[in-house]
Amino acid sequence: MVRLVLLLFLLIFSLNTTVLAEEPSRYVVETAFVYKFIKFVNWPEDQNDNIESINLCYLGNGKIIGSLNNLGGYEVKEKQIIIRKYSNIEMIKTCQIVFMDLPKKSERNWYLNRLKNESILTISHFNGFIDEGGMINLFVIDNKVNFEINYISIKNSNLKVSSKLLKLAKRIISENNLSQSD
Repeated sequence: MVRLVLLLFLLIFSLNTTVLAEEPSRYVVETAFVYKFIKFVNWPEDQNDNIESINLCYLGNGKIIGSLNNLGGYEVKEKQIIIRKYSNIEMIKTCQIVFMDLPKKSERNWYLNRLKNESILTISHFNGFIDEGGMINLFVIDNKVNFEINYISIKNSNLKVSSKLLKLAKRIISENNLSQSD
């Protein structure tokens, strides 16, 4: 248990796109990525000034929820992370981040359409998520967790993402080239 906590601590404080996906578990590694993404994304100033915490909301019932719950109480940008599980779209619009663990494309698309142009960072781990309009997708290749970004969706939502994060992405959908790869 001590090794797992130490490993999670190391993962959280060093974003590396080549972290092993099976040890300690894919979901712990994905959670560490989500934590780091918060540090590299900025919300509009008017929204950022009016919030006391960062609401990370979760849609679905997948295995990552247990790991995401561990982020509750951590601080990022001098704000405490609060984990919420909602399905009501109006409640979701109070979130800064929505992790969509919805295997059905139709469900993801329903939420993505209603969150379009909202200043809410959308993250998932299903193939095609950024092509559907999601912002960040986590995926595993060669037993390593990687991520891809839809920069157009991020920009349309008035979010700003650090160029450092963009450089680490394996694939970016941008206005210049609609599907650039590393």
